[in-house]
Amino acid sequence: NNRDWAMQLGSFSNWLVRRGADDGSPAVVRELSQRARPELGVRTRALLRTVDALDVLPRDPLQEISAGLAIGGGVVVESPNGIVFLPDSALAINAADQGATVRFDRRYRMEQLIDGAIRSILDDQKPEVIFVHAEDRSMLVSAADGFDCTAMSDACRAARISVREWRITDEPRPIVTGRTVWMIIPTRTVAVERDARERALLEAIGGLVTAGEPLFYSLGPSLRPLAGRSDPWSEIATTLGARAISDAVIVDDIPVAEGRTERRTKMDVSVIPSDNPLAQALDQQRLGFSVAIPVTAMESSLGISSQSVLAAREGPSRSIERDWRRRTPDPRSTKLMTEPTSVAVATTRRDPTSKSLRAIIVGSPSWMVSSVVDSARSLGGGRDALLNPGNREFAVNGVLWLAGLDQRLGNSGSGRESPRIGALSVRKRLEFTSGLALGIPTASVMIGLIISMWRSRK
Repeated sequence: NNRDWAMQLGSFSNWLVRRGADDGSPAVVRELSQRARPELGVRTRALLRTVDALDVLPRDPLQEISAGLAIGGGVVVESPNGIVFLPDSALAINAADQGATVRFDRRYRMEQLIDGAIRSILDDQKPEVIFVHAEDRSMLVSAADGFDCTAMSDACRAARISVREWRITDEPRPIVTGRTVWMIIPTRTVAVERDARERALLEAIGGLVTAGEPLFYSLGPSLRPLAGRSDPWSEIATTLGARAISDAVIVDDIPVAEGRTERRTKMDVSVIPSDNPLAQALDQQRLGFSVAIPVTAMESSLGISSQSVLAAREGPSRSIERDWRRRTPDPRSTKLMTEPTSVAVATTRRDPTSKSLRAIIVGSPSWMVSSVVDSARSLGGGRDALLNPGNREFAVNGVLWLAGLDQRLGNSGSGRESPRIGALSVRKRLEFTSGLALGIPTASVMIGLIISMWRSRK
């Protein structure tokens, strides 16, 4: 179809770009690259426009049901307001036999699917999320290093949220209608000078901000403030209503030997209780970031209202490192955290027409990728438990909140895909250890005395 042709033309165009920039390429190849690239770009954009025009057309539920039944069974959720079909294949997504990193409890998976189907029928709204990135490949396809959005796209589809992507280096801006949310995937390179991909991504984000589109905006640490330069990512966050400190990173300096510590950036993130519907929907969820920078709410003004929703808790070894290149603590740049530090902010601002514009700013560049979302530990018996189940819930509920569908917010089955037994405290460990060390021998002696006394009475 046209989408496949567009992807093939885009891949061929990228190959020509690489070969044209290679001094070792034959002259005829470099000449072909310069001559053919513009035409390939025009053809690719034309094909994608036809795809977008078809994607925004309303879908016929009966056609969806017949197509699903043609390839297998499924579940039909029917009400006077509409019909939703859940194919059997939906249960197999991210299952172990699909080569994924985590196995789901299918009971919770089915609960999530049916919950999303019922909610979508009740309000008859069709939210959509578009992943915006500058990678030269699809982020909706699994990658060997886990830097993809397959886990997040799966969670969104299970909640009846349509999923698309915008590869800004190869495709024109998609045509959208209705409740569309744009989720920004930052570039992986961290450098002072901006390359072509980052410039293109920043330009695309700027266009979305100017158009007043709802943004799920993520950013990470930057070298630019350390080099005395302004950081465009932080400037965009300020425009959206949050203050991002991109030259700082929240770290844990864990003692590993006498006089030696190991610096770690992975951490659990907690929900800040508030009256914000998003915070209430995420209550008691367990989230995890591989790296986090402080993102705080700006003072509410006439046009912008900001509220922190996620925070990193304080700890005896946790601090904010203002020079995140350091591998060891330094009194000049390391400040011990004595209170929770905000890492995600939800903002609402008004445009000249008094329309409400929502945004979520997250101080972590990789919280949404599969390597973080699908982090799991084995429970034995072929079962895994997610370490960061709240990341999925944050994405789904964040998209719904940004789309203005507050009535659909809430925890689903995947949010409870967590260890059933919590960590033991030091006191409990001592109790169990003493019980095993003293209790069992004492019980054996007591049983022996009872048997001896019983025999002596005969």
